[in-house]
Amino acid sequence: MKRFTFSLQAVSTVRVWKEAKAREALAAAVQAYVDAEEHLAALHEEAEELEAIVRRARENHFKPADQAAFLHAYSVAANAIIEGETQVAEANEKLEAARADWRDARAGLKAVEALEKRAREKHRLETAREEQALLDERAAAIHARTGGLYS
Repeated sequence: MKRFTFSLQAVSTVRVWKEAKAREALAAAVQAYVDAEEHLAALHEEAEELEAIVRRARENHFKPADQAAFLHAYSVAANAIIEGETQVAEANEKLEAARADWRDARAGLKAVEALEKRAREKHRLETAREEQALLDERAAAIHARTGGLYS
């Protein structure tokens, strides 16, 4: 019996590496997206705290200098939220691109795996046929040695 060899083994190896690299890139993109979302949530919390401070300051003793400082801090926080939303959008775009790259790499790997599966099945059938032919040949030789027909 001959040993199974897959003629596209090198292609399979490269596709496995490519799929693994794409999977790692996808994981990094997911992590970057989650980090951007968490950062944006923190910016929103900070802005809400500043807004609450401004409201409380107006309800108590109105001090124009404090109001100006708090409003400036709130303005900076609002601008940071806008920048954070931009970062989330960019992270989402990178995530979608990484997901598409992984999907393509996975499809390529699955195609090679399907080819290998078919080749293995073909090899298994050929091996089974060879084994059956050897068994038939051996049985015929034994039958001929024993003198022919059994009754």
